[in-house]
Amino acid sequence: MVTDSISKARKDASINSKDFFRKKEACIYLGVSNNTLDKFLAMGMPYHVVRGITLYSKEEIKQFVLEQ
Repeated sequence: MVTDSISKARKDASINSKDFFRKKEACIYLGVSNNTLDKFLAMGMPYHVVRGITLYSKEEIKQFVLEQ
């Protein structure tokens, strides 16, 4: 149980220190499922593709959520 808590804290800390996320990290950051993130993207949530890798900006995610 303690090991699980430490592992989760480390994962949360690494996500919160990033400026850009991959899709799974964006879902974790927002606390939503993959399907919900897909709905947000259909609603116009911005993303960037760099050399075939889709990235989501933490600041743009925050702005999108605040505007909804």
